[in-house]
Amino acid sequence: MVFLKRYISEILKNKPRYIAFSLDTGFDPISRAIRKQIKKMTNLPIIVGGTFTSFIRDDSLDTIFSKEYIDYLIVGSGENALPNLIEILNHKREPVGVANVFYKNGASIR
Repeated sequence: MVFLKRYISEILKNKPRYIAFSLDTGFDPISRAIRKQIKKMTNLPIIVGGTFTSFIRDDSLDTIFSKEYIDYLIVGSGENALPNLIEILNHKREPVGVANVFYKNGASIR
């Protein structure tokens, strides 16, 4: 998958502080492969949101966080959640209480 390496290289050459994905139809294998490689290469936080996330059930969060190579999941409306999350991450704080944001903290998901 040469195109994946090139795509990831383009993303990383801009030296992002965060990587975000918007998912419309589910956890697709291409974005999963990109997230996996980014996780192997960096410690950049990966944020996932999008229209698909509105349909995620709470009882599937453990599986999602263990298999999808993400750090933060925005479920539902992200218009306020994403900027609030970025602001908190910029200050190196934990996003406790940010509406619509889930993240793994040790063994628990908040």
